[in-house]
Amino acid sequence: MKTTVKIAALAAIMLLPVVAANAQVQFGVRAGGSLSTQSSLGELWNNDGVKQGVFAGLTAEYTVVKGFSLAGEVNYLEKGSKYDIFVTGSKYNVSRKYDYLNIPVMAKGNFTNALGVSEPFSVFGYAGPYCGVLLSSKDSFTNAEPASSVELKSTAKSSDFGAVAGFGASYKLPKKGEIYIDLRYEMGLVSIDKQDSDLRNKSMEAGIGFRF
Repeated sequence: MKTTVKIAALAAIMLLPVVAANAQVQFGVRAGGSLSTQSSLGELWNNDGVKQGVFAGLTAEYTVVKGFSLAGEVNYLEKGSKYDIFVTGSKYNVSRKYDYLNIPVMAKGNFTNALGVSEPFSVFGYAGPYCGVLLSSKDSFTNAEPASSVELKSTAKSSDFGAVAGFGASYKLPKKGEIYIDLRYEMGLVSIDKQDSDLRNKSMEAGIGFRF
């Protein structure tokens, strides 16, 4: 999996000069906030372990035909969870943070006409796979005296893979460019911990972006 993720990241970087020469490609930026947790595959969400995070990245969208496009992103994305542990009768709040270079590749449909929406507004939805390269991981003990943290290099896996789906709305600016908002859910399909084979990443992300 680690090799696959590296190959995908390298391929995405190598393709940028090629797609940049194509007038059907729009580049952009996107950033926002996330709520994430880590739980077993069948559990969509775990409200007891939700952690807040942020993300920011670059986007590229290739129009295949009117109303359908392929979209790719390269994002810095924070994931993780929160939980409590008890040591010698004392309770500690632990904030687990995983930082990823996240690369989703998605099929995107434009539903503006079907929903009766008029320009300059548009409505869209998308879905596809993602792969992630782990940049760092640690547990922070928020109420410990003194405050402390532990690196998780020995237990955290170096890559992640899963599926992403979302929807959003955009507004085309009068002169050039387009601003949009979107909401997505990411479901990890592989374990991200060497000791716990059931542990998967789950995250809900709300973003705002701009396409040039």
